Amino acid sequence: MTKGLTNIICVAVMLIITSACEKYEPDWDIFEAHGVAEAIKTDFYERYSKAVKVTNAMTYYNKSQIEFVDTDGLKCTAVYKGHSWMMTQKEYDKNGFAFLKQLPERIAKAYLGAGLNKEYYEWDQSYVIEVARRGFDKKAYEFQFVVFDENITSVLAYRDYSVLIDEDGELLDILLSHSNRSIWWYDMSSCVYFVRQKYPKATILAGINNAGDNILYIKDNGILKAVRFDYNGSDEQTWSATIEIGKNGDEYISEYSRKFLNS
Repeated sequence: MTKGLTNIICVAVMLIITSACEKYEPDWDIFEAHGVAEAIKTDFYERYSKAVKVTNAMTYYNKSQIEFVDTDGLKCTAVYKGHSWMMTQKEYDKNGFAFLKQLPERIAKAYLGAGLNKEYYEWDQSYVIEVARRGFDKKAYEFQFVVFDENITSVLAYRDYSVLIDEDGELLDILLSHSNRSIWWYDMSSCVYFVRQKYPKATILAGINNAGDNILYIKDNGILKAVRFDYNGSDEQTWSATIEIGKNGDEYISEYSRKFLNS
């Protein structure tokens, strides 16, 4: 009788231990090991499923960065300033244009519909990312690649291009330049505040940083606009111009089309 009771107790204890292990979240150890604040940990798991796998977490100065693999298997990075979430980027596989199968269908169609050709993604600085930002109404998709000019033999016979598509699959812009990585310019709060004050009914679609200057893309009264800011050497940016891009960003896309799309 005593032996049987002992066995029952042992089984019960093992069940309790097993249950506790199932509830244990190993990613929390990563947060704690690198001094990431409890408030950030809590906010992160409220934003993302606990099924995501956190691979790294770090805090330095007033910035925290959390690297994780989403439930779709793609690498992501979330950035916090203080205890406030600022942005999250998701990386798509650029090799062999694999991103066309990974992207939402409407985004892939918009990319293909832009008429791009000769783009080269094997460049180290090339990337395809989805970006969600604090204060923005939509996510955006950024494509960074180079195009080689076959008519020039110089080793510098290539041009950097950035393509921007919004969450709904609208082509916003094609820039003849190398935009800075969004994760480097994660805080666009002052620019968002300016847009909310100047264009209170506008929808903020996307934002990029070009040579230090922020550009926010908005839809204001049905018109696509690029709101440009000048970098003044600090965290603040000063408004410089608002440009009506027009349907499908023709004002900017024309230069790309003239040089490469029809060549």
